[in-house]
Amino acid sequence: MQNHVKYNQIYFIKQEYIYNQKQYFNDKLQLLDAFIIIISIMLIIIEIKFDNITTFTNIAQIFRALFRLFRIFLLFRKVNTFKNSKIVNQIRTPAQKLIQILENLKDVFDNISIIRKFQWIIEVIQQNSLYEPQIEEKSQQQQQYQTTIVPQNILDYFNNYVFFIKGFMLYIFQMFNSFIIKKKKIKVEDISCFDCFELQKFGQGEELSYLLLFLFEKRQLINQLQIDFKIFFGFAKNIQNNYKQEAIYHSQLHAFDVTQFMHFLLIKCNFIDLAEVSPLEEAAIYISASSHDYQHPGLNNQYMINTQNNLALKYNDKSVLENFHVSKMFEDTLNNESINIFRSFTIKEFKIIRQIIINMILATDMSRHFSDIGKMKTRLDSGIFKYIIIFLFKKILDFDIKNKDKQNCMEILIHAADLSNPIKNWKISYQWSIKIMNEFFNQGDNEKQLGLPVTYLCDRDNVNIPKSQIGFIDFVVKPLFEICVSFLPELKVYLQNFDINKQQWKELENSKSFFFFFFFIIKYKGVKIYQEF
Repeated sequence: MQNHVKYNQIYFIKQEYIYNQKQYFNDKLQLLDAFIIIISIMLIIIEIKFDNITTFTNIAQIFRALFRLFRIFLLFRKVNTFKNSKIVNQIRTPAQKLIQILENLKDVFDNISIIRKFQWIIEVIQQNSLYEPQIEEKSQQQQQYQTTIVPQNILDYFNNYVFFIKGFMLYIFQMFNSFIIKKKKIKVEDISCFDCFELQKFGQGEELSYLLLFLFEKRQLINQLQIDFKIFFGFAKNIQNNYKQEAIYHSQLHAFDVTQFMHFLLIKCNFIDLAEVSPLEEAAIYISASSHDYQHPGLNNQYMINTQNNLALKYNDKSVLENFHVSKMFEDTLNNESINIFRSFTIKEFKIIRQIIINMILATDMSRHFSDIGKMKTRLDSGIFKYIIIFLFKKILDFDIKNKDKQNCMEILIHAADLSNPIKNWKISYQWSIKIMNEFFNQGDNEKQLGLPVTYLCDRDNVNIPKSQIGFIDFVVKPLFEICVSFLPELKVYLQNFDINKQQWKELENSKSFFFFFFFIIKYKGVKIYQEF
């Protein structure tokens, strides 16, 4: 009996030693445990003192048995808690994780200012001084200002960067680094081997918004144009979310692909320097590329006109979807302050960027293809036609990529980016071809059901896909890119992909067994709509 008393005393003292008084008694079950121990000790003392009273002894034994049973329950609970605590101890706190992320990201940047900002955030987290006012020997008014304002400024500054890191840098750099490692340091400026389908595995449907964030931050457009980062994040997400999942080809991944290609033309092909593109113009280019098919229904203009769709009636059968894309994007953005990146622009800046975006998105209308190529050829022509013009009109056709021809170049480039699939390597180009043909065939099926004439290339029963793709390269895409090469010579080396892909289509057509499989996928709408090579 005395040993039992000694055990309880030792256990209680040990518990007080392990936990400080506040921590131990903060848990209600711990408090109950201590109470049971004290009552048990009291019962034992009373039982010893009144050992000759049998009735009381029996009652005390019953209570002690109940208390022991309850303490066994508490013991099991503590064992589980101990196991959980071991697991928890293996997991770093969010602050530790954040510090590690910041340390890693410091190595990514060369800009001393950005590195210092990261270091400042690390010190704030380590010192746990996020809400701590920094008051120096100043006037009472200044001290009051610092006490009330500075902590909030620090908090806003910190939150901005936490959002920046968590919402953009952490995910983006993890996503792109995984992609870069797997693909041997492929950069976002590359096109011949930049596989957006591979990147899609990392992006999980967020590729477009994160590409916009990546480009705007990398090119320092957010700072230069003084755009609020959180607002821009919402803007980018809104563009991404307004691409319809049911659109097989005209999806957010297509918008991602066009945006990435425009970045390639700007940086790798040096259009940004040749044309002296301003930050405002560069932002307009990225926005145009990312939103050029905003809310695309997966049907073309001819279908909208033939079905007398409300959009065709609204835009008088002229560039129906292109007008809709740009109009709807501006409407949604300007009517929602939480995503309105244009609100920080001056009236002049907004007018400029709006006009550029409108012109560029309207330039993606295929009905303008041949006329736009003709106009650009006229501007670039340096043969006998130029001297005829000089003789007749006493005027030199002075092509000026930096001024009066800049907008035309931007428009022809986004049109080229929109049709750029055949200039990619075969595996990527092939997958895009499958997607566009599936979307065309879905439209053809709808037209048949409605009793409408089936649009060109939309009849799954009559279209020879390899021949159609070869014709698309020869008569549409290649002449367009040859025009682009006239003012972007760095692009010329990539034109060889047209011939490579044409040869692949010819081999595909000649291989009847494989073509049957290809045709089967298209005709019967197989779930897997591309074949690995």
